[in-house]
Amino acid sequence: MKKEKYKLLKVILCASAIGIVNGLLGGGGGMLCVPALISLGKLSTKTAHATTVFIMLPISIISAIVYSTKISIDINIIILVTFGSIIGGMIGTKFLKNINSIVIEYIFTAVILFAGIRMIF
Repeated sequence: MKKEKYKLLKVILCASAIGIVNGLLGGGGGMLCVPALISLGKLSTKTAHATTVFIMLPISIISAIVYSTKISIDINIIILVTFGSIIGGMIGTKFLKNINSIVIEYIFTAVILFAGIRMIF
C-alpha cells in the first residue's frame, strides 16, 4: 500500500512538472512526458509517444486560452504553423507505426539535444 502511494505521488509530481513546463514555455512538456511514461508508466516507446499527444492536448488548449487572454498573439502565424503541423503530424503518425522503437528513441534524443543546443546559442 505504501509503495502504491509513493508511486502515485511520483506520478502527480511528474504530471505537475509537465504542466508547469508546458505552461511556462508554451510547450515542451511532452519532452518530459515521454520519459516519465516510459519509466513510471512502464509504457513502450511508441505507446509513450502516442499517449503523450493525448496528454498534451488539454494542457496545450488551457495554456493557449490563458496566453491569448494575457499576451498578444499573431493569428496569421498560428494559422500557417497549425496547418503545417497538422500535415506533419499525420505524416509522423504514419512513420511511427513502421519505425523501430530504438530509432524513435534516437530521433527523440537528437531532437531534444538539437533544441537544447539551439537554445544555448
